[in-house]
Amino acid sequence: MLRQIQTEFPLLTSPLRTTGDRFPDTKLPLLLIIDDDIEFITFMKDFLEQHGYQVLASLTGKKGLELFYDFHPDLVLIDYILPDTDGVALLTQIVEKARNEFTPVIMVSAHNSNEHRALSFNLGATDFIGKPVRTDVLLPFLKNRLASREQILAHILQDELTGAFNRKFLEKKLKEQSALFHKENGYTFSAAMVDLDHFKKVNDTYGHHTGDQVLETFVKVFEQMKTSGETINRYGGEEFVVIFPGASAQEADARVEEWRNRFSSITFTSEDEQFHVHFSAGIAQFSDVPGGESILERADKALYHAKSTGSNRTVSHPHIPASALDAETITLLIVENDTSVRQQLEDFFSTRSFISDKPVRVITFHTRQQFLEEDWYHPEEDYVLLLASSIGIDTLPFLKTKYDFRNVAVMIMTGEEETERVEEALREEAEDYLLKPFRLEDLGEWLDGVADRMFI
Repeated sequence: MLRQIQTEFPLLTSPLRTTGDRFPDTKLPLLLIIDDDIEFITFMKDFLEQHGYQVLASLTGKKGLELFYDFHPDLVLIDYILPDTDGVALLTQIVEKARNEFTPVIMVSAHNSNEHRALSFNLGATDFIGKPVRTDVLLPFLKNRLASREQILAHILQDELTGAFNRKFLEKKLKEQSALFHKENGYTFSAAMVDLDHFKKVNDTYGHHTGDQVLETFVKVFEQMKTSGETINRYGGEEFVVIFPGASAQEADARVEEWRNRFSSITFTSEDEQFHVHFSAGIAQFSDVPGGESILERADKALYHAKSTGSNRTVSHPHIPASALDAETITLLIVENDTSVRQQLEDFFSTRSFISDKPVRVITFHTRQQFLEEDWYHPEEDYVLLLASSIGIDTLPFLKTKYDFRNVAVMIMTGEEETERVEEALREEAEDYLLKPFRLEDLGEWLDGVADRMFI
């Protein structure tokens, strides 16, 4: 098998593309499959990825619900019967959010009865597909549903859940402000990239419905405090962008602090428990420097610095130390006992130099013991873990008790003949798996997508 892997891992003799060659519009549609049939999942994942889709898979409703909220898939396929719940119960938990985001939810079942179909449709499923799935029909079906969703999203400007504007409106607003900057002498504006701190913990502790209420309240507080022309835009998940027309970075900072004081004083209640939520923010003032970073890129770097230096604070881009700008990296951990494979992975990503537009730092381990004993974890950093199944998937439960895995994406590398290892990896709630052999270029793009959704 090593010879086969080496064939698929070509040594790179030509320059790799730089971050400037990456465009967000080329992102592949993300599908989420929730099904306890490991053979069905592995077949569907392989088939769909060969036809231009990214696929996340879960064997349980619990993990499927987590992936749905964390990764915001473009379409969801749910098996009617699951080991820890049933697909109908899971459907009722996600249907409202799915409708708000125009996300198709497809029920899949081997029991293709009218009764099952009627119940699924009555509860809000977009469609119902019987097993076995005909792949020749599935591809145009998915294309149709995703095209309809894209058309709807292209015509709306508001996030349905929170009432904030969406990214399409944000693009429009930034163009308008940039035009004013060039038209009116002395005009400027600022942007704040804002992210709720430890929000995944809110969802995990109090439930996603409570998390949605926190997001709605967050936007409502801003709407109550905003001045004329200020807008809040949902950028993704719990991240928002605020535009401050005519404001310097210093003035925007003062406005954000008023908002922080008001929002952090709110007491949220879930059953008998009370809790508070706060946020971090990064601010940048517009400047028209040829070839320079955009205002959002600079605001994002300021946000990253705010979160990595304690959170619940605001940082303006000019005040970030130069050393901190260089420190915004993703650490790639490669745990692989095959020397040749490990070296080729290290060489590829060291040469490529980025994951998801962020510099990548590569650390390799050749044994499980070495990996467990090394002091590699720092809570303010983001990690992607490539773990060979031969090293031991049973390492994951131990790691998750030792570290806060909200900033670690776990990918399992396994062979095609090791289906049981794939099932074990998914049951241990790895984010995804890779079947050897795989092309390094494909792996790089795949990790870009995972990191975009987990860390951006």
